[in-house]
Amino acid sequence: MAAAIAQSTPTRPIAGTSLKILTWHHIVTEVDDWMRGFVSQWGQQNQVTATIDFADSATIPHALKTELEQGTGHDLIEHIAPLPMYARDLADLSDVQAEAASRHGAPLGFCQQDGLDPDSGRVYGFVHGYSPLAIFYRQSMWEAIQMASGPRSWSDLATGSKAIYETQGIPLAFGLSGDLDTTNTVLAALWAHGGSVIDRNGAIALDSDATLAVVELFRELYASCMLPNVLDWTIRSNNDAMFNNLAAVIFNPLSAYRFTLQNRHDTGVDMRARQPLTGDPAILAGQQPVTPAGVRFVSMVPAFSENQDTAREFLLALVSVYDQVNVASKTYNFPAYPSTVPLLKQDGGLLDNDPTYPDQGHQLSVLKQSNRWTVNMGWPGPTTPLAAAATVDGVLGRMVARAAQGQLSSRDAVREAVARLETLRQRVG
Repeated sequence: MAAAIAQSTPTRPIAGTSLKILTWHHIVTEVDDWMRGFVSQWGQQNQVTATIDFADSATIPHALKTELEQGTGHDLIEHIAPLPMYARDLADLSDVQAEAASRHGAPLGFCQQDGLDPDSGRVYGFVHGYSPLAIFYRQSMWEAIQMASGPRSWSDLATGSKAIYETQGIPLAFGLSGDLDTTNTVLAALWAHGGSVIDRNGAIALDSDATLAVVELFRELYASCMLPNVLDWTIRSNNDAMFNNLAAVIFNPLSAYRFTLQNRHDTGVDMRARQPLTGDPAILAGQQPVTPAGVRFVSMVPAFSENQDTAREFLLALVSVYDQVNVASKTYNFPAYPSTVPLLKQDGGLLDNDPTYPDQGHQLSVLKQSNRWTVNMGWPGPTTPLAAAATVDGVLGRMVARAAQGQLSSRDAVREAVARLETLRQRVG
């Protein structure tokens, strides 16, 4: 799909400047091609020498850190998780956020929070979109164990996954590594059990009965229905497992559903989506379970860049054509500014009637409610540098993996994770 010329007219004099962009290799590969075309056409339209580089998502935090230390590199760097620990060396993009809001309405709160440095109040990262998490399950596999609606709770997940592994030989495909998907999964489980990594006031809160219960849960799951490959999970592993008929359920954005439906249609049509898993009803008292975004697109401008205004204009142009981004990503990229893709969540809109696969009807309709369960990475408090550093460091994945393998008791795994958080806090302030 070719990118369309941007319709956003720059308000700053940027002709004759340049723009070097670094971003991740999108999980929906067609987006990379669309971005190349958009960057090229936008550059030509505005007399800007614009280039874009792509890298594995896991390498971008280190690349950003290195470029900031060296004082040279790209003018615009995008990551899929918050990085407020680098805020002091990044340009304040409050003006971009304000201008985007004036044109398109207010951004979603959790997107805004994941680009905000709570210590300084500066918008260090402009979040233009996100992808929500949901449970995706194989209906036929769960129907075979008399759970046709899939798992509704973490307890259902444990019971059903064991039964599926014992009767069908299909393991539970939830990662126990240091990758972002594992962090998101453990966070969701922790929140569903009434715990958190950091409390509302920014204090470390991981040492709790809730955390211990979650570590014990994953220890049990690993022993009963997981394979050792989950210890090496990457951001693409969920997709691969579902595509290769090696998963009955995953916790993921909708890329695995899209990829499987496109390339292994008989498997894809067996997939169903539902909201995240509930936890202990006595703790949650009927509250909606919450999860972080699967990814959020955080664009950052290094303070050393001599083309900061050009980067600002590019971001505003990108938001102005977000309906095209949504189409190119096969609806993976949800907008941070909802008015830019008005058909996405309307009744009868893109999530009710899939334009790519009309025969799939309302399979993604549950995602129309995803704003109700999606929260910022630092929930129940702000997304602090410590919360972000813990994500990059893989603290939660290491905690559950150490206990699952029997390297540490569950209690000692929690204590080790708390000690690691204390070390990270000293580093990021």
